[in-house]
Amino acid sequence: MHSLRSLRRLRKIGIFLVVWSLVLMVTTSAFAQRTRDVRSSGRDAAMQRCIDKAQSRFPDRTAGGAGRNRVAAYKACMSRAGFAP
Repeated sequence: MHSLRSLRRLRKIGIFLVVWSLVLMVTTSAFAQRTRDVRSSGRDAAMQRCIDKAQSRFPDRTAGGAGRNRVAAYKACMSRAGFAP
């Protein structure tokens, strides 16, 4: 009788652990996706803002190093925004 009670208790604990693991996986996955989306949209906005700034500071010219200066301005802007260029 005692071992039957122990087996039932172990079964309940096992079911609880399986359900808890599934809930934890789903919750963690949803949170990670939301975080990734927020980060991505923030990076996209920063990229657009930095491209616009770099192009306005160093417009296209036929001669000179405007391209290199524009790249440097873009990289500096992205670094200030906290993202890799």
